[in-house]
Amino acid sequence: MSSGRYIQTILEHLRQHADLPPIIGRKGDARTFREEKLALKAEGYPVRKTRALVKKYMAGNLDRFTQALTADCILVPVPSGSGKNLLTEVFAVELSKLTGASLLSAGIIGKTHHYEAKNNLSILKRVNDPIGYHIDSKAFASETHGKKVIIVDDLIGSGESCVQLKRAISRENVRVHGFANLLTVENYYPTINDLTRFVGRFTSLGVVKDLEALTFAQKVFNTFGDFTRQKMNRVEREIRNEATAIKFKECITRADAQTRRHQNHIHYGHQQQILSRAARAL
Repeated sequence: MSSGRYIQTILEHLRQHADLPPIIGRKGDARTFREEKLALKAEGYPVRKTRALVKKYMAGNLDRFTQALTADCILVPVPSGSGKNLLTEVFAVELSKLTGASLLSAGIIGKTHHYEAKNNLSILKRVNDPIGYHIDSKAFASETHGKKVIIVDDLIGSGESCVQLKRAISRENVRVHGFANLLTVENYYPTINDLTRFVGRFTSLGVVKDLEALTFAQKVFNTFGDFTRQKMNRVEREIRNEATAIKFKECITRADAQTRRHQNHIHYGHQQQILSRAARAL
């Protein structure tokens, strides 16, 4: 079996057991949305104008929201990175009115990172200030018991905020059933071919040797596999030569180590079992 096919098979096993919530939103022009959002921010997010913008972007997606969200769901808004963005909160309120889903009480979840996600897009920056959240476990368990958890955000690009919040929630042994958003820049997760091609960039440049390809593929999957394709595509565009490949290999290794520290240990034990079975089958 060729090294490329070997890597692909390992990634297939990891993807098969990954928990990738559906992205409930519509794809659209993020530039226009961000301009409208900045205009609201400059005015201090006046309630009437903020609600009008939310309803404008919800309008083209009402059927999908009502089909995916029901009264047995609970909506969990992503905390604002700046502490000032009211769009997500207003969106969650309007979704609750539309679908009958309940809302998680304010103050149960808070952020642990210092900078806004939009100002920290580079993976190189994010390993120094990883997006993260803390949860009041007792209050969260009480409010989410018997409910389907839906994470709500105004915009999904790479999905960084939603995925990191999902990881925090998974540490509470609660499953996330979807990501609801007003606008989606990228609504697809990386395919097996995407991930295999990405790992292949490193092996073709000689930065990842055949013997370490399996573990590196696992690191790549843990770093990019449950985010949208946008996150991986940003990095792939910058891998132009051996030097940049070495830089990003080190960065991916650090990102994977951070994920391991913050993720559920049971998740990684299960992942190692998957890899062991895959290796025996090859």
